[in-house]
Amino acid sequence: MDIFTEKRSFINPTERQISDHLGKIDPQLIPYAPRLTKPSYKDLSTPEPFLEGGEILEPNDLVVVHLTDTFPEGGIIHPTAFYRPETLRFTIHTTINSLAPKINIYGWNWEKRQYGILIPFDKVIGRVLAFNPADSFFLEDLELPEGTIIIKNKDNTANLGSSGKAQIVEADFSRPGEKLNGFHRAVYEQMIEMGYFPQVVSEYGVWHSWGDYGLPDGRTLVGREVWEEFCKRNNLEFAKGNPHDSHWTGKLENFAYYLDYWKEEQDQQRVLSVIDGAKEFLISNKIPDKYKKALEELINQG
Repeated sequence: MDIFTEKRSFINPTERQISDHLGKIDPQLIPYAPRLTKPSYKDLSTPEPFLEGGEILEPNDLVVVHLTDTFPEGGIIHPTAFYRPETLRFTIHTTINSLAPKINIYGWNWEKRQYGILIPFDKVIGRVLAFNPADSFFLEDLELPEGTIIIKNKDNTANLGSSGKAQIVEADFSRPGEKLNGFHRAVYEQMIEMGYFPQVVSEYGVWHSWGDYGLPDGRTLVGREVWEEFCKRNNLEFAKGNPHDSHWTGKLENFAYYLDYWKEEQDQQRVLSVIDGAKEFLISNKIPDKYKKALEELINQG
């Protein structure tokens, strides 16, 4: 029987094993270990835990994590292009059972945000445009389903309005852990409270391990081939490499970014080069008419 589809008996890790794992993320999370009744990592006693014992990863094992400074008014997350159409950023970006790194390879920092949004993956699986544990993204507005938690700082006194079906939970962002700042610690604690097992995050964030579930001794539990199989079983597109940059939505956004950048630099030769590349992209790629038109309008303005 295929190793990826065969159902095996679930081997529940001991509280000590879970504590060791959480301690690698931050020792301050260890008291939450007993709350993990069905963690997403499996038998720790075997060389290849996923293949030799434990359940197959299922959508309800996963939680979508979105860190942002923008409150989802009415229970809807909007992409950047909703507020700034010229960016052509029509996607909403998230991580799976983990947090975005403090600072990623582009210099973006998610260490201090106003809100942490935790969404049950199985409730939004039909909206996933492309999946990667380090960067799973959605196209256009995402309505938050029931079971979603929005974490806000208890000191945040802003009038937030309606959160739709999502529940707002206040947390103390001033309680740093030994390795995490107060915001990241609060998000991890809420993730565990909801029953989801968090990923290990190195100092580089999930980008460093590229979404692998790591064991306390450094072994990899869920590698790329398992995530690819997870996507096949659930009819998801697996985003390889640098997930967004290799996707058509990322290329669309990059054209907008570089066109604006070289215009600011007053480098007309490079502006024309970007325009030529965008035109070639439109000819050689089939993308929805709405986004094709948006790029054409940007080219005409160039």
